[in-house]
Amino acid sequence: MADDNAHHHADHHADDEGYRRRDPIVGEGRLIGPRRRAVEQRCNRLSDRIAELDAQLLRLSRQRRDAALELKHHRRRLWPALHRCGRQPAPDGGVQLPPVPSSAQYLWGRRLRSTCLALLTRLGPCALPDLHAVLHRLGFAVAGRYPAKALADALGHETDAGRVVRVRRGVYETPAGTPAPNRLWRGGPALPPEVPPAALDDAA
Repeated sequence: MADDNAHHHADHHADDEGYRRRDPIVGEGRLIGPRRRAVEQRCNRLSDRIAELDAQLLRLSRQRRDAALELKHHRRRLWPALHRCGRQPAPDGGVQLPPVPSSAQYLWGRRLRSTCLALLTRLGPCALPDLHAVLHRLGFAVAGRYPAKALADALGHETDAGRVVRVRRGVYETPAGTPAPNRLWRGGPALPPEVPPAALDDAA
């Protein structure tokens, strides 16, 4: 009975990571003499090597944490938050959305919708993050506390009006045959014959 209880306790023993494991009942192997000592020495060397690697991983994890904190600090200096919500640099440091130019012209309402329509005639099917990046590259910014939502709402309005087609979730284009306007909006800047390649750097 005591042996059964001990076996039951071993079956439900948890390792350092919290996983249940079964502890087998082990006995002496058939290795004896020099061969056994050689295997024991190899086991000891491997155990020491694992301990060294664990120590290295601990040092590397601390170095990575310090580097990540410093990166976060410098990224905030490069791209200070203008809104509480919006697209921020990716966790790996890649910039998902170009920063708002210091002299950006803020767009909202009809002017924002007209600008998006004009750009879509040049870009073709375009995802919202890519269109947002192009706006920043061209010196514009979406006004509002939630710029990404404001841009999505603007394209949704144009879709309901039939001036934009929703290709799939988050991707829009103008209907086939839509003439390209000469200006971004009435009385606004002229629409270039082609969107400058630099504006498409982040619009993959």
